[in-house]
Amino acid sequence: MLTVYLDDEFSFPPSARGKHFDDVYLIFDRNAAPYAIAMADDGVMVMAGLWAKWKDPKSGSEVLSCTILTCTPNDVMAKLHDRMPVILAESDWPKWLGEEAATDDELLELLARCPDDALKVWPVGKAVGNVKNTGRQLAMPV
Repeated sequence: MLTVYLDDEFSFPPSARGKHFDDVYLIFDRNAAPYAIAMADDGVMVMAGLWAKWKDPKSGSEVLSCTILTCTPNDVMAKLHDRMPVILAESDWPKWLGEEAATDDELLELLARCPDDALKVWPVGKAVGNVKNTGRQLAMPV
């Protein structure tokens, strides 16, 4: 896992910023127990992301890559993990995407944990631990 810390040198042009949409994501806690996380209002979770297009030095192929930005966990997530995705409020999308002017300080303020009551968490089955298993049934509560 690669960890990058944002600091005073933070600067991502709008062309590198994006959004990742999901209705639920799966995570393993510190004891390897699987959980599902979703928005408490059952809305779409929109996570802050970055993307880049670059050339693979070995093959010369063009590669599109992306990442989801994480932050320190809120109290709900801290019980499970030491970080969580940055979840953007809809009102913050224009700033994050560069559709609305924002300073680097304003962008950094967006990279914060969401309120505790914005998320719901439930245990799921261990089948999520095998990449051969796919489908919405993996997010069903156990």
